[in-house]
Amino acid sequence: CGYTGGLRKIDPNGATKKLAFFRSRQKFDCTGLVHEGVFYVGAEDGFVYAISLDGNKGKNQWDHLADQGKTDWFINSAPALLGHAAIIIAGRDEHLHAFDLKCNVAWKMKIPGQMLAAPVIDGNGNIYVGISVTKRGQAGHGRLVCIDPANKRVAWEYRADGPVESTPVIGNDSVIYFGDNTGTIHAVEKTGKGAWTRSVGSAVRSAGNIASPKRVLFGLDDGTLVALACTSESLADKGWPKYMGLS
Repeated sequence: CGYTGGLRKIDPNGATKKLAFFRSRQKFDCTGLVHEGVFYVGAEDGFVYAISLDGNKGKNQWDHLADQGKTDWFINSAPALLGHAAIIIAGRDEHLHAFDLKCNVAWKMKIPGQMLAAPVIDGNGNIYVGISVTKRGQAGHGRLVCIDPANKRVAWEYRADGPVESTPVIGNDSVIYFGDNTGTIHAVEKTGKGAWTRSVGSAVRSAGNIASPKRVLFGLDDGTLVALACTSESLADKGWPKYMGLS
């Protein structure tokens, strides 16, 4: 994603062409998602782009003039893939959006507060996203919200003392881990009950990862990388359990 807008294409040897692969004045200020030869990415104009990766030039497959892929504010969070059926977008318009792969709106939910991190999805299709709630003159706080897409409702909410900008990670035992801006890492059971918390002394805005058995990792604002003991042996093997999916 180029700073001046559009997409650049780099070949396996590191070479890039002078002309952009996909020309656009819009900045794609989030990580994209590649699925079946299409690059899905949000932009600062509030639209989701679905750019074909075939050929020498990219083409947006969604018609923005017909409001396909439209949200109501800019998009900074990476999308998530719900099965092979829908792209989940956490918009800055305080809505969670689901678009099917034919660019139709599958559903849309109001989620009060700013969603600054990316959503993750467990093997049953439940969606988890962190929320930052800030009001002028007041200390901010946050929430981890679990959304049941089948019933299009919030299944539960877990409150954190600080705004949540950290993308959660889901373990193979269904425990969800995330950090908040007070410097606390949380482990939450799939029912929404807190399992444990740990203060690490610096704000946690990074995405979590489970890189080895019973170790969950986060980067801190002070430049430290921390590994905490946890109950999960590995990432969940289904769904979209971490930032950028299963990889």
